[in-house]
Amino acid sequence: MPDEKWGEQVAAAVIPAAGTTRTAAELEEYGKAHLAPHKVPRVWAFVDAFPVTGSGKIRKNLLRDRLVSDRPEPQPPG
Repeated sequence: MPDEKWGEQVAAAVIPAAGTTRTAAELEEYGKAHLAPHKVPRVWAFVDAFPVTGSGKIRKNLLRDRLVSDRPEPQPPG
C-alpha cells in the first residue's frame, strides 16, 4: 500500500475461512507473535475472492488497486 512517510507499507488481503470471525486486531496479534515487526501488515482487508488470471494466479496489481481505492483518504491533523 502507498504510504506518505515510507513510500509503501505492508498490507494483507484475507479471505476468512467459512464460519470464522477473525478481526484485524486478532490477525495483527498473531502476526506480531510470528513475524518480524517490520513484516506485520498495517492494513488488513477482508475480501470475498482474489482477482485471478486465466491460469489461476492472483493478480496482485488489481488486488492492490482495489485495496487502495477502498481505503479512505488520510485526513490532515487538526
